[in-house]
Amino acid sequence: MNRIEDLKKEYEAYQAPASLKRKVKNAMARAKKERRNKAIIRITGRGILGVAAAILTIVILVNSSPQIARAMGSVPILGALSELLTFRGYTERGDGHEANIATPQIIPSKDGQTLTPGEEQLNRTIEEYTQQIIDDYEAAVLNAGGQVPHVGVDTVCTVLPEDERLFSLRLDTVENTGGSATYSKIYHFDKATDQEVILADAFAAGTDYITAISENIREQMAKRMAEDPEAYYFLEEEDGDANFRQIKPNQEFYLDTDRNLVIVFDEYDVAPGYMGEVEFTVPLTVYQDMLYENSFLK
Repeated sequence: MNRIEDLKKEYEAYQAPASLKRKVKNAMARAKKERRNKAIIRITGRGILGVAAAILTIVILVNSSPQIARAMGSVPILGALSELLTFRGYTERGDGHEANIATPQIIPSKDGQTLTPGEEQLNRTIEEYTQQIIDDYEAAVLNAGGQVPHVGVDTVCTVLPEDERLFSLRLDTVENTGGSATYSKIYHFDKATDQEVILADAFAAGTDYITAISENIREQMAKRMAEDPEAYYFLEEEDGDANFRQIKPNQEFYLDTDRNLVIVFDEYDVAPGYMGEVEFTVPLTVYQDMLYENSFLK
C-alpha cells in the first residue's frame, strides 16, 4: 500500500473533535456574511476547494506533521496548498477569556529540500506578528483583572488567489476587550524575486500612485453614501484629521480572482465601527501607467 492510501485511511479513521467541527461551522457562517468576492483557496488549473473540506484537510492532516504535509503534496488536487503551508495554533481558554490564534508557516515540499532565504524570512515575519497578538492578549487578560466581562482574540488564516508570480496570505483578527476591533494583515510573496512585497513595490519610482488610488477611493465612498443611506465614510468630519485623505505606501491589499486590485481598510480606519472592515476595488485604468515594467500587479 502506498503512502497516499495510508494517509487516506488515516484521514477516514480520524474523528474530528466537536470543538473543531464547531469552529469550521462558525468559520463558514462568517464567510457567508463577508461582502467580498475572493476565493478562499484557489488551486491553479484545478478548480476551487470548498471551505469546510479545505479547513478539515489542513487542520487534521497537514498540521499533524510536515511528513504528512509533504505526502499530501503528491495528491494533485491538494498539492498547490499542502506543499506550502503548515499551521501552529495557540489556543487558551479560561474564565472570561479565550484565544484562538493561527500561525501559518511555509514548509519545503519534499524531504531534503530547504526553504529559500525569502521564505525563511517570511516565516519569521509572520511568527513575529502572531506572537505580538498573543503577547497583547495575555497582557489584556492580566490587566483586565476580572473588570472586563470578556477578553477574546480570534486570528484566522486565508490563502488568497495565487498566480505564478504572487503568493498572498491573509490573517484576520477579531479582538474583544470590552469593545471589539477587527483588523487584517496581508502578506504578499513575490516568487520571482524571493521577497515579501508591499503595495509601493508595484509602482515605478516617482509616480504618484497614492493620490490616484486615493482619489478613486474617495469617489467610491461618496457614491456608496449617495446610494446607500446606511453607508458612511469619514469624508467631511468636523475634525478634519479624522477624514480619509490617502492610502499608505504599505496599505493592505489583495488581488481578487480577476486580478483586480482591492484596497483593504481595518475597522474604524475610514468609517464608523458598524461598517466593519471596508474594501474598495480600484480599476486598472487608474494606475496602470504607473506600474514598473515587471510589476507583480500586471
